[in-house]
This record gives sequence, structure tokens and C-alpha cells, in this order.
Amino acid sequence: MKRLTRVENQALTRTKLMAAARVAFVRDGYGQANIDAIADSAGFSKGAVYSNFASKEALFLDILEDKLNADARAAASLARAHTGREELLAAIEAYLRSHEEHLDFAGVAVEFISQTGLNPETADRVARVYRDQRRVIAELMQQSSGHSASSGALAYEDHAAGLVSLTLGLATQRRIDRASISVEQWARLIRDYLERLPTGGSSSPAV
Repeated sequence: MKRLTRVENQALTRTKLMAAARVAFVRDGYGQANIDAIADSAGFSKGAVYSNFASKEALFLDILEDKLNADARAAASLARAHTGREELLAAIEAYLRSHEEHLDFAGVAVEFISQTGLNPETADRVARVYRDQRRVIAELMQQSSGHSASSGALAYEDHAAGLVSLTLGLATQRRIDRASISVEQWARLIRDYLERLPTGGSSSPAV
């Protein structure tokens, strides 16, 4: 087997630490997640965490950015594979139903933002990541509505902000009362939101 270079080995270590940390953050929450436990779960010492990430905050930020980038790739893949409106909406709902951890992670993101919101550098980075997410969602909404790229019929980024807020709000409620907020409910509400956007031949939301 080919021996990994130092750079490749470091990248693998980061990947393993981020995977272990993501599990810990979802399971325990941001505040309660423990760096020692994360390192141990990944098979490393605490020193390995701090040689790759400046802090627990930096580790979470990297995970958040990595997750939202992966979400963007998944959205693009769905858009390429499903060009019809109903087909795309069904695919989005099915994808969400099969990714329960996404909703749980969103709840941790809300906890993280509330704890670090006063740090200007952190706030700027989180804001940039969510701006990118809203842009991707807006593009997906535009395709699902049937409007052309040049259409000015809808403020898609406004609708995208609403959709992100829906997810963050449900995720927050789920952390308080998990039994009342299911991933099926989340997926159904997202699809309902998208279905109510005007289509290419309509100027008002469907009712």
C-alpha cells in the first residue's frame, strides 16, 4: 500500500477529527461537546486537535462550512438529475427525509451562533457561509418554479432566507421537544414551501 505523504496524512487526520466532532456536536450540543472525547473517538490525542484547529470554535466553523458546501453540491446534483418541477420537489423531499442528521446539526448551529454572535470575525464568517447557502437555495427555487435565470418575477434570495429560517426554527424546537418535530415534518414543510412559489406561468403563490 502506498505510504501517505505528510500533507496527505494531515488531511486524513483533519477529516477523521471533523467526522468525530460532527457526531459529538450533534449528540451533545456545541457547549457540552468535549475536545478530549472527540480526539479519543477519532483515535488521536487532544494535541492532534489543536495542531489542526486553533480552538473548538474553529473546529465547529470548519465543520459548518464543510457541511453547507456539501449541501450545495447535493442541491446542484438534484437539480441536474431532476429537471421537471414535480420530479425535483419529490427528490428534494426524499433527500431531506433521508438526512435526519442535517436537521439536528442545524439545531447545533443555532446554539453555536447564539454563543459566538458577539465575536465579529466569527459572525462575519458564519454570515458569509449562510449567504452562500441562500444563494444556492435561491438557484434551486428558481429552477423548481420554472422561471428563467433572467426572470425578475421573484426575489428568490428572500424566499431562500425564509426557507433557511424555517429549518433553523424547526431545528431549535426539535432540540427542546424532539418528539414533536420529526424529519418527515421538516421535509414535508420544505416541499410545501417550494410548491407555493409562483411557477413560470404564474405571478402569485399557489394556494
